[in-house]
Amino acid sequence: MDKIPKNIDIMVNTNKKFEADFHQWQRTINRKVEILVEEVLSEDQKLGAVGSLNFWIENKPIVEALLVIAGDNYFEFDLAQFIARYDGKHTLVAVYDIGDKGKASQFGVVQLDGHRIAEFQEKPAKPQSSLVATACYIFPQRIFPLLHQYCQRGKRDNLGSFYRLPDR
Repeated sequence: MDKIPKNIDIMVNTNKKFEADFHQWQRTINRKVEILVEEVLSEDQKLGAVGSLNFWIENKPIVEALLVIAGDNYFEFDLAQFIARYDGKHTLVAVYDIGDKGKASQFGVVQLDGHRIAEFQEKPAKPQSSLVATACYIFPQRIFPLLHQYCQRGKRDNLGSFYRLPDR
């Protein structure tokens, strides 16, 4: 939390099962955090990564780019510098060279063409690269309708597949 610049609103997504835990945590921090609770109690009801983003967008008046950091994400880079690299038009993805293709298979794996992601595979069995997406993204508002369409097709849990769509 301390890495997130003070001028950025923090919203945390959880499900009904962990709602009380997050509200208890919320009382212990010295920062305003809004908690949005998905009305699910079991794994098979979960909305998935893309579904959760879509849930936020449909339930909150988000009128600007959306910084998304997965809750199980640990990183050491300067988040302010990451945000400063956002051009206001294209999705920005934090990428890290984990240095081991075997370990990379546990993450979203990317291949770059310069500074552009040429390929994004979600947890591939045989990664082509050791560059992994760190579950830290900035999505421009223009892709919000694409998230909705993606979810309407029943695809809710694979940011790698969503990222491969044209115009994202």
